[in-house]
Amino acid sequence: MREGYIILVSHKGIIPYLIKKITHSKFNHVGFFVNSNEIVEANFGGIVRTKFIEYQEKKNQGILEYSLYSVKGLTHLKFQVIRQYLISKIGLKYDVTQFISLALFLIFNISRKIEPIDVQKRFICSELIAEAFHEVNLTFSKNIDPDCITPSDIAQSKNVVKII
Repeated sequence: MREGYIILVSHKGIIPYLIKKITHSKFNHVGFFVNSNEIVEANFGGIVRTKFIEYQEKKNQGILEYSLYSVKGLTHLKFQVIRQYLISKIGLKYDVTQFISLALFLIFNISRKIEPIDVQKRFICSELIAEAFHEVNLTFSKNIDPDCITPSDIAQSKNVVKII
């Protein structure tokens, strides 16, 4: 059962490499299982629903690696709210401006308690997941604004448990 799990991903390629380098992480992407077979995520194409089998196939081809995490305190009711929040965002665009802004925050060591340049109704992957969890008062870090969170912050949170 993967429903309600977070998937943290390490892709191969130059942009994923740069993201991992800037965030000091092995992960460059994050998504959320809205059911046992589908993930909602923000990628450069926007907010989309992706079948998990696509990740499995890419892993088998050596294109990426992934880990699954459960979130402490995620009840069935909270899962439903998060699921509806994420599904309501499908079709929105990726926030390239925020992506660049967050990279600058990290490069120049600017406090991530404040919001970066953020185009409303657009998301980067980690912001989308953090904002969804924020809807039910679950956070990955008390010291980082949800708009500034990275996949690494989610992976290192005391509020998640690695499953595989």
